[in-house]
Amino acid sequence: MKRNNAITIFLFLIMMSFQIISSNVYYMDDIFRHVLWYSGWSGDGRPFADIIYNIISFGNSIVDMHPMPLIGSIGFFSLTMYYYAKNNNISLGYIYIVSCSVIIINPFFVSNLWFRFDGPFMVLSICFAIIPFCANIKNKLVQLFFSSFFILLALGLYQTSINIFLGFIFIELIIKITNEKLSCSIKQFAYRLSSAIVAILLYKFITSNIYPMNDYAAAYSKTIGLDYNGLRTLISNINIALDGLNTALLSFWKYIIPCAIVALYVLIKKTCNHSKISLIMALVSVVSLFFLSFGVIIFSNNMVVYPRVYLGFGCFLFLLFLLVSQSKLKPYISYAIILVPYSIMSIYFFIESSSIKAEYIDKNELAQKLVYDISNNAEINNKCIMIINYPKISKVAEMNLRAYPYSYNVLPKTFSPGYDGGRFLLMSNGLKDMRYQNESEEKEIKENINKIKPTINNDTYELYGIGNCTAIKFK
Repeated sequence: MKRNNAITIFLFLIMMSFQIISSNVYYMDDIFRHVLWYSGWSGDGRPFADIIYNIISFGNSIVDMHPMPLIGSIGFFSLTMYYYAKNNNISLGYIYIVSCSVIIINPFFVSNLWFRFDGPFMVLSICFAIIPFCANIKNKLVQLFFSSFFILLALGLYQTSINIFLGFIFIELIIKITNEKLSCSIKQFAYRLSSAIVAILLYKFITSNIYPMNDYAAAYSKTIGLDYNGLRTLISNINIALDGLNTALLSFWKYIIPCAIVALYVLIKKTCNHSKISLIMALVSVVSLFFLSFGVIIFSNNMVVYPRVYLGFGCFLFLLFLLVSQSKLKPYISYAIILVPYSIMSIYFFIESSSIKAEYIDKNELAQKLVYDISNNAEINNKCIMIINYPKISKVAEMNLRAYPYSYNVLPKTFSPGYDGGRFLLMSNGLKDMRYQNESEEKEIKENINKIKPTINNDTYELYGIGNCTAIKFK
């Protein structure tokens, strides 16, 4: 593989993510980080993000340099995938570029990329999870230390990236089974798994004690019990995760069938020459890789299924594309088999990106109108604020939902009742610092809101001044 292919990977990824890079969008938590200059990732179990931001902001906890951090992390990802190919003797040209790009250019990772503060470190975390496979280290003790170190870095930047490392373990196992003795492949698999266990233990008992998680993060990090109830929760989690994946991919499955069939044929042909055990191990690895689409989250006692949960699905597609590229089909047939499902995934990605951008612009304009109305009416310019209902989504997002309903899951629900995003979006547009209502104020508002006339009433919202609060009621 030519060295300039690292640059080609980079340019291709920049092109695919251009809408994100060129947009001035503050996505979800970005809004209150922008207003408060607040980082706070340590409480989410991601202390290395705090450390890095503290360094590049010269001790000021956070700095906004978008899009340079994202461009830099994409560049680092491009180099990582170049050295991965070099270390594993993969020379696939443009097919490889498409294959590795699907790891981050997919509808499950799109929201991660839109976080202007978090996104670059989520990409870096994926890189650190892959770096152990980019070096051929003969000394197993050194390999264990090297792998554990980078897995620990990945966990400290974004815990979900452990799914990427586990996914690449199975990809490596499949590659080695088709080229080496089964015993050597299993030994290497054991070493990789050991390094993951070491890193997880270091993260859990050292990193997490130095940088304790907040209650919210700790609740979702709690694992299921090793009993009958734990087994029931595990089965339920798997069913929920599979339903979510099926809902997200819609008709994608029929486009991936030719790719899956060719990949399976290549795998069987390469392994059947070794032994039946090798074939069984390879097939089990493929199935395991598929279930790593949603990964370790299924072991959570309080599982919440966000799109980014399916981060590992990119690894599954990466393997299928690699296997197809090794078939003896004519090049243009291999290109077609890969590019059809890749194009569908890219369309999903672009639809979600357009919806996110349109929704932010729409809600930011709404916030500007609200700030004007509240600031120019003493009757409703109070100390606290309460949001009732949720405003209609933008026309672009509504239109895109018809083509890809799952895109609703990545929309920035800024003005969701009780979520700080709405309050901080108002503050970023000039509103004074207003707190949310407490329980007694909320009770008073609910009891009186239908009895009084709104101060401002338009097609989008009603504004009330009730007691000490400003109530925004969306229609």
